[in-house]
Amino acid sequence: MNSNFMMKLALTTAFVAVPNIGCTTLGISSTMKASPVDASAKKAHKWARKAEKSMAKGQLEKALMYAELAVEADMMNRDYRALLARVYMAQGRFRSAERTYMDLVDLGQVDPRTVISIALSRIAQGKVESAVAIVEANRSIIPASDYGLTLALARAKRPGS
Repeated sequence: MNSNFMMKLALTTAFVAVPNIGCTTLGISSTMKASPVDASAKKAHKWARKAEKSMAKGQLEKALMYAELAVEADMMNRDYRALLARVYMAQGRFRSAERTYMDLVDLGQVDPRTVISIALSRIAQGKVESAVAIVEANRSIIPASDYGLTLALARAKRPGS
């Protein structure tokens, strides 16, 4: 087994472990009850649920289609963007995942899960220094175990390691 394959396996394993850092699954139901919803928001909600179900079944192409539809229908919904980013990560589309996670930051979502996910997407792309920088900049909000794991993965990916 080559080291590149092992790194991708480690990143995928780490990404699967990260999803429950300080969040609920998608939080859609609570946000949907909070305010009246129009037809577009209802469609977005339906598509996001379908994306989650497809992802759970390993049907990543279907999950991507539904997640993209949900984001398109409700562009400002952070939960739908996070779902889309998770689908990109699961597909190994790390550049797209990073961009989508950065969109979340632009929308005001800076939490441990988002920061770690940005770092993991950057590590997978070989942008190790950038990954370490974002983790260090947000050290105060990241649990110690996730901080350590992310830095260990970054060290393993550094050239000459």
